[in-house]
Amino acid sequence: DDVNVTVNITHTFTGDLILNLTSPTGTTVLLSNRRGGTGENYTNTVFDDDGATSISSASAPFTGTFSPESPLSAFNGEDALGNWTLNVSDNAGVDTGTIDSWSIEVCGEQTLSYEDVAMNGFAVFPNPNAGEFTVALTQATEGGEVEVEVYDLGGRLVYNNVFVHSGTFREIIRLGNPQSGFYLLRVRNGGLVSTKKIVVR
Repeated sequence: DDVNVTVNITHTFTGDLILNLTSPTGTTVLLSNRRGGTGENYTNTVFDDDGATSISSASAPFTGTFSPESPLSAFNGEDALGNWTLNVSDNAGVDTGTIDSWSIEVCGEQTLSYEDVAMNGFAVFPNPNAGEFTVALTQATEGGEVEVEVYDLGGRLVYNNVFVHSGTFREIIRLGNPQSGFYLLRVRNGGLVSTKKIVVR
């Protein structure tokens, strides 16, 4: 696995700021600890363990790729699906700022796995689609609840619903107005979990 983080933060004194990233399982990595002195802003700052320069020796606005204070490899082996949290604390008065944008990139075989456990006739169609598709199971076993989750590849949950069903399961899933790209569809039925990749165009 490999996790990289990109941030854009407007702030008039970056030496006040501490940046932490927390995974869905609760692991926290320190990205930057009051770096940059009286400098301003994090502008297209990428935190990557492979960065040639450490954030501790860089200068604001930190444009480019830098290795963080603590290694992002601490997230290796964790499930990337779920809510990731970027926490930015301002540890002094007077100066203020905003988090303008941030994103994470998670690379690994587990993230793009197609199926975890074979379910009876688990199918999704059409695929690709425009954000509306049908999920079908020829037989919903292991209890009557079928949970359907959809995540983007950043690990953000974009859809979740629990259907009470047994026997043949067939439901239309509507994501609203999703951005084009790859998503992970995860279906849980009792003790079984299966994942498929879907494409939204």
